[in-house]
Amino acid sequence: MWRAAQKLLPPPPPMCPQTLVLTKDSMFLKRPLLLGLIALGTHVWTIQKEFVDISKNHDYLVTSVAFSLAQFSEDNMEEHSQVVGGWAGPEEAATLPPVCCWPPRLTPDRMLLKASLILGLIVLVPHVCSSDFMDIGRRTNYFILCVEFAVFHFNQVYPDEYAYKLLWVRRSQRKQFTFIYLMELELGQTICTKEDEDLENCPLQEGPEEKKLDCTFIVDARPWLSQFFLLNSTCMQK
Repeated sequence: MWRAAQKLLPPPPPMCPQTLVLTKDSMFLKRPLLLGLIALGTHVWTIQKEFVDISKNHDYLVTSVAFSLAQFSEDNMEEHSQVVGGWAGPEEAATLPPVCCWPPRLTPDRMLLKASLILGLIVLVPHVCSSDFMDIGRRTNYFILCVEFAVFHFNQVYPDEYAYKLLWVRRSQRKQFTFIYLMELELGQTICTKEDEDLENCPLQEGPEEKKLDCTFIVDARPWLSQFFLLNSTCMQK
């Protein structure tokens, strides 16, 4: 049946998470993401501010000028270091801090900016790299096809004379930014053999022969190629 359904397959949606209703778990995941974005946004906003006028005697400016002059003199291979005209005279140039003091020491402001950047990266990286599965609707097109494929594959490999059919979907999830689906299904043994095609309308075994299974499947779907791959499967008899 799942093969016939592939012919009616709509074009795949863009690979992005579906809109989900906020739950306690999803809200918990979004809090660190929001915190990381705020921290990074503060850092980016700070470094993108326009230049403002400062005093010529500012410690960091003095040190930067000394470093620039030393670099300039070294590059031009002159005998004497040059002093920028109009900025400092010979006596004031003698009081410039040595180049060995570069870079300037960290101040609380600089440390705060670096801490915000580090905090943002620490919070965002695990969130972006997270491989958690997110809840999706049980009637999602590709999820339904994956369920049908998983049940079909199970019947092909399970060592039983009779076929099993889907009774209930206990869990329906998709891995973020992928078409990998996780499903927890309840399967029931029917009175039909595996060669029968209409398993949905096939009655279940009753009495001592009744069997039900709780199964978990992980299916990787390539709907644009009409391909499905079973990554993992586990089943337990109830």
